[in-house]
Amino acid sequence: MGASGAVSDGNGPDTAAYGLRWRPPSADAGYVPGVDNPKRAEHAIVAALQAARAGDKQAPRIGVCSIGGTGKTSAGVGVAACEWVHTRYTKGTTWVQLDASSTLQTIAEAVVSLVHHICGGAAAKQLAALTADEDFVEVAAAYVCSVRVANAAELLVVIDDVTYENRGLLRQLLRLIPSVTPVLFTTRSEAVVMSVPDATLISIDALPTEDARLVLTKAAGLSVELRAVQFSASEQPGWVDRVLRMTACHALSLAIVGSMIRDRGGAWRTVVDALEQRWMDPDFGFSDDDSPRPSVRAVLDVSLGLLPDGVFHDAFAALGVLPVHAPLPVLTRLWRTLLGRSAVTSEQLAQQQSDTSNDSVRLLVDVLVRAGLLRRDVNKVSGELIGVILHPVVGQYALSLLGNAAAATHQRVVDDYMSGVTVDGLDAHGWRRLPFWEVPDDGYWFDHVVRHVAAAGDPCGLVSVVDPVWQAERVRVSSPLAFQADLEVVLPALTAVVDNTASKTTRSPVLLSRMHATVAQAHTKRIADNRRDNIEVAMAHWDEALALVNRLEVPTLWADWQAGRGRAYRARVCGARAANLESAIACYWLALEVHTREAAPLAWAETQINLGCALVNRVAEDKADNMEAAIACHRAALTVRTREAAPHKWATVQNSLGAAYRRPHPRRQGHQRGGGNHLLPPGARGAHPVGGATAVGQDPVQPRNCVLRPAGRRQGVQHRVVHRMLQRRANRANATGGTAQVGGHPKPPGQGAP
Repeated sequence: MGASGAVSDGNGPDTAAYGLRWRPPSADAGYVPGVDNPKRAEHAIVAALQAARAGDKQAPRIGVCSIGGTGKTSAGVGVAACEWVHTRYTKGTTWVQLDASSTLQTIAEAVVSLVHHICGGAAAKQLAALTADEDFVEVAAAYVCSVRVANAAELLVVIDDVTYENRGLLRQLLRLIPSVTPVLFTTRSEAVVMSVPDATLISIDALPTEDARLVLTKAAGLSVELRAVQFSASEQPGWVDRVLRMTACHALSLAIVGSMIRDRGGAWRTVVDALEQRWMDPDFGFSDDDSPRPSVRAVLDVSLGLLPDGVFHDAFAALGVLPVHAPLPVLTRLWRTLLGRSAVTSEQLAQQQSDTSNDSVRLLVDVLVRAGLLRRDVNKVSGELIGVILHPVVGQYALSLLGNAAAATHQRVVDDYMSGVTVDGLDAHGWRRLPFWEVPDDGYWFDHVVRHVAAAGDPCGLVSVVDPVWQAERVRVSSPLAFQADLEVVLPALTAVVDNTASKTTRSPVLLSRMHATVAQAHTKRIADNRRDNIEVAMAHWDEALALVNRLEVPTLWADWQAGRGRAYRARVCGARAANLESAIACYWLALEVHTREAAPLAWAETQINLGCALVNRVAEDKADNMEAAIACHRAALTVRTREAAPHKWATVQNSLGAAYRRPHPRRQGHQRGGGNHLLPPGARGAHPVGGATAVGQDPVQPRNCVLRPAGRRQGVQHRVVHRMLQRRANRANATGGTAQVGGHPKPPGQGAP
């Protein structure tokens, strides 16, 4: 569903690309048009669109439902490409993918694209700046509903391959799209169609017999003239009808069978006999719920069995860990181990020994394409092979072949990418940090490493995904939602490890504690689902993490966990606010007993900042003393976070300090007043700023330039829902110490000024 986010020019996201992207994909070479055939889904879709009358307030919502591989996506492509649609919908067709590979980032990009097509580039640009918010889709929908949209009925929207799990997102997108804009969506679940009010259901079970023959003919490389199939008298009754019967006229199955026949020079017997033998196997009818229907599985089994030898079988199975579109360099990494042993296991590949590994990869691709298991992905200008396309049904079948080896295959991809990076060995507790961010992004690595790490299940990799350095790099290279998408992928894997009873007996308690802490950090940073529930889950895992470590044995980790628990208490929604803040302050003080300025200056300064923010909001004790103590904490932090050493951190601490000064209290008489120092832990009392810690040219008692203010004039959309969104983000960041951006000024974690 699109490659990457819009590129920023420094003045906000560049949304011009959204006018060009999100177009329908090209039809497969073997696709048989069906708009003019009353027996085809394409004809029914166009008829439903034509039934809508001009001026209707509600355009059609059409749901196409079928199992995988029957051609529902091809039906959408065929409708979007037909002449009537081009003439009727002058604003074109926007294509949105909502399948299992969709993430928060790709969905947000799709929303911005829809807003661009519906409301124009100015609205899309302003909304693009808000994509990191958890209710971004609802805010975008509220805006679209509040403005007058011209020519909304001249646009067709196609939402492809909606999974049952994403049906809620489908309904959100439908609220975003104007009611006069027709929508076509495809899915494998009738429940998805039923969840859309007044949706028209169009089901696809199989191709009509005459079109099935055409698909088989094209795939087999035979000529087709005027939709007439030129089979010989012996082929028609002897082979074709048998293939149609065994494939149940399933589009994907027919394409694979045709490819196998073409690869054998048009010889039918080997393929058809193998299919019939597979059907006669007494064990063939038994399969799990995730397996494709028997007609599809029989074809895939036969194609796999006709491959030259085991190397090609293993190469195909390994493809199960890759996405639908796999670039050629990634195939090289995936198959590197196989290619290393190919000389002794594959006669066909042995002939390539003197050639480059890239040539061997191309040979593997060529064999699998001829078997109908892959499609080539080529550069549309040069025609050069750039990767492969793996149908989701075929990919799931390949993954099933891996079985228990799937995790090791995912890990192999990660290890190959990380081979050029220096990684420390495991410590005494089985831990090492994996710096994914040091691997140069090739367009695949950053977007897919977390999926591979989560499937591999390596504890060190899972913990490293939540590392603040990876978070910062994901935000810098992609967007905040890219990191949020990573959290949604890694959290189930992390939770499965810490909940596994075997892990509690086989893993080091310190490593298990680190994983509990990582789950807590992930839930604290998470924007999906309910904020209150996320924080409560985080609190529980901080308790588990602290129960597994001893202050005397691992004091640094113990202090880190105390500081993390303090941040969770500050963000907590449940319970009394005053009690939560008291607990947070107590946690910070415990952390400062280990994180001294001499032993860990950066951690000490960060904890001082968090303690200062908690004291500003403190309900208990004297308010004036709390303010003085908060100011002292921020000033202490500025002795480490100097302007020269860390200008951005220095500026954010200044903002927090300025906010503390703004809080009115009666006894402030000067910035060196000692009141409130009795509330501070040792090391924070009597601290004064050094290294230019006060704003230049300002009285430290009234640091006007330290106040956080929105910067820059709002341009484009001026609507109250957008302003409310900005305010909510600022309030939430202040409450949680998370990252927010108000008016162009970033606030790093832990720096939320009240």
